Amino acid sequence: MRGYEISTERRECVRKARENMRIEILDKLESRIGREAREELSSFLDTYNEGVYIWLAGLYEPSLGGFYYSNSAKYTEGYLPDLESTMQALRLVQCTGLLSARGRTLRDSLPEKMRISVASFVQGLQSPEDGYFYHPQWGRRIGVPRRSRDNTWGLKLLEELGYSPLYPTALERLSGSEKPLTAPAHLRSLKAFKEYLAEFDLENKSYSTGNILQAQATQIKVAGKEYVDALFDWLNSERKQNGLWENEINYASVNGLMKLMMIYVICERPLPNALAALNAATSVAISKEPITFCCQYYNPLVAINMILNNMKQYGSADDSARCRERILDNAAELIRVTRRKVSLCLKPDGSFSYNTDMTAARSQGAPTALENTNEGDINATQISIVGALDQVFALLGYDSTPIFSREDSELFFELLESRVSEEKINPRPDFINKTLAGYKII
Repeated sequence: MRGYEISTERRECVRKARENMRIEILDKLESRIGREAREELSSFLDTYNEGVYIWLAGLYEPSLGGFYYSNSAKYTEGYLPDLESTMQALRLVQCTGLLSARGRTLRDSLPEKMRISVASFVQGLQSPEDGYFYHPQWGRRIGVPRRSRDNTWGLKLLEELGYSPLYPTALERLSGSEKPLTAPAHLRSLKAFKEYLAEFDLENKSYSTGNILQAQATQIKVAGKEYVDALFDWLNSERKQNGLWENEINYASVNGLMKLMMIYVICERPLPNALAALNAATSVAISKEPITFCCQYYNPLVAINMILNNMKQYGSADDSARCRERILDNAAELIRVTRRKVSLCLKPDGSFSYNTDMTAARSQGAPTALENTNEGDINATQISIVGALDQVFALLGYDSTPIFSREDSELFFELLESRVSEEKINPRPDFINKTLAGYKII
C-alpha cells in the first residue's frame, strides 16, 4: 500500500504468529477430519497471507467513508466507493480474525472516526423519496438486483455500526396493505407479481432468474404471505427430477440452485426432493469441470450447506446427519479440489479476481472496474476467503474459523489508520457512459 512501509522483521513476526495459530487450529481438527484432510486444509490456508489485507486497506477511501471495488476503480475518474464493496470489505475483516486486536464487532472495533465516516457515507446514499440507497456514480436508473442488494447492504451496515436510516425504509413502505407508487410495479398487486414470474425462463436461466428474485426475497416476504405463496407455488411446479430447475447438472444449473435455495432460506420454506438437489450440488463441487469465475467453486458449497440445514429443519435430522458424514468421509478430496479451483483466481498481491484472468467490470450491471483488467476485486476476494473457506469448515461441522492472528489484526489497523486519499490517474472511460445508458430495468 502506498505511503506505508512494512519492515522485513515485522512481516516475519506477523507470519510466525499466524503460522502458530493455524497449527493449533489444524491440530484440533485432525482427530475429526483425518490426517490427509488436515494436510489439504493446511495447504488451503497457505493460500491466504498478509498481502490480501494490505491490498484491502488500500481500497478504503477516508474522505468518503467507503471502500472501492478494485484498484482500477480507485485510480480512475468516474468510479467511487460503493455499499456492497464496503459491506464485503468489513465482513472480510470481521470473519477472518482481523478485528481480534480491537474487539469482536464492527461497532466496537472500528476506529471512531472511521465508524462515523462509514455511517455518514451510508446514510448519505438513502433517498427520502422511496427509502432505497442510490450511488452518485450510478444514479437511479439501475436494475432491480442492484437496487435491492444495495438496500440490504445499506440497512445492514447501519445496523452493525449502531446507526439508523435517516428516512423510512423501502421495506417499511412495502409492508402496508396499500403499496406505494415508489414500490416496484410487480409488487403492487398479486396479479402483477404472477405475471412478472411468468416472464422468467427457469429451465434455461435458473441462475439469472434466481439472482433477480433472491435479491428481492425480503421485499417479497414483506409484501405479504400471498406473494410468498405464489412464488413457491411457481418455483416448486418448475422443479426437475434431478432436484434442479434445469435438465443438465453442471456449474450453471447448480449456481441457479444456490440462488433459488437462498429464497427458501429467507422465506423459511422446505425444499422438496432435497436429496436429489444435494447429490447434484455435491457432484459439481468435486467435479473436474474447468472454472471460469469464482462463484463456480463457491456456489455449490453454499448450496450443499443450505440443503443440509433445510433437511434438518424441515425434513429428517437423521438424513441430514448421514449426508454430512458421507461428505466428511470424502473431506480430503473436497478440500483439494476446492483449493485448486480457488487458486486459479489468486493474484500476486494476495487478492482474488472474479474471473480467472480478470476482474468483472460490472457488479449487478453497474460499472465497478476498468474493463479487461487482470486485478483482484473485493467481491471475489470475499467469496474466495470468507465464502469458500467458511463453507468448507461448515461442511466439516465447524463454525467459521479465524485465519489471521492478533498480530495480523494490529498491522491491518495500522495500515487502515494511515490511509490518505490518492489522486485519480486515469480519465473517465467511455465504458461508464455506455453501461449506464444501456441499463435494462428488470
